[in-house]
Amino acid sequence: VYHCTAQPLEWNLNSERKDDMGYMKLIVDKEEKEKVVGVHILGPNAGEIIQGLSVAIRCGVTKEHFDDCVGIHPTYAESYTTMTEEKTEGSALPTKGGC
Repeated sequence: VYHCTAQPLEWNLNSERKDDMGYMKLIVDKEEKEKVVGVHILGPNAGEIIQGLSVAIRCGVTKEHFDDCVGIHPTYAESYTTMTEEKTEGSALPTKGGC
């Protein structure tokens, strides 16, 4: 599982949300060349982002495909193209930080 936290651009304009971060995960099958089998997203426009990612998953997208993609900046979804931190079962989630 690759994961990261990211601050959505639209939250940067709201001084009352200083420490709020969104959270994203790519769930991959390591035994099948890191084929993406699921995604999680907590943040604004999650439904819009998930809809596009669901099509990619049905087409057999891999972590390498995400790594080779240029993320559109500034967008919240661009974090899916820069994830490097891995989480394994039982490891703690980050309290702060980014991809």
